[in-house]
Amino acid sequence: MTMRWRGFLGMLGAAVASPAIPMAAPSAGFSRASYGLAMAHARKYPLVSVRGLVNRLGLSAPEAKAIITRMSSDGVLGGIAPTRPGTIFASSKVYTGNMVKTASTAAKAKQVTATQPKPVVKDIRIPQIKPTKRLAYDVNLSVMMAHLRDLCAARNIGVVA
Repeated sequence: MTMRWRGFLGMLGAAVASPAIPMAAPSAGFSRASYGLAMAHARKYPLVSVRGLVNRLGLSAPEAKAIITRMSSDGVLGGIAPTRPGTIFASSKVYTGNMVKTASTAAKAKQVTATQPKPVVKDIRIPQIKPTKRLAYDVNLSVMMAHLRDLCAARNIGVVA
């Protein structure tokens, strides 16, 4: 059995050199773009959570935690509430979602409808479906059944005497 020296020396060098290379620790920092996306998320949704940032923005969990703590210290978010171990959420102080717009537009719609006259409703004729004539036949089925029984008996198909 021959030994492949190149493969052996490569594996030996990797085993010797790997403890000397410092491991890349997960970064707790975040980019300005991620922070801007999180701000847009806080404007759209009333609660900002680690899971929401991870799912909707594609951030890592440590990055999302760091962004939430930074936004809370900047005053963008309310108090941070821990839920399960490792997950946190906070209420948004910059939320401008559909709930606020819906309430204001509903109040304006009531004012507009109060000033406009109501439209006159005219009678609409709905076309009536004409009833179709039903055909009724007086059929004696006993004669047909007797004929079928005679046919089966002539061919010895399932007739019991």
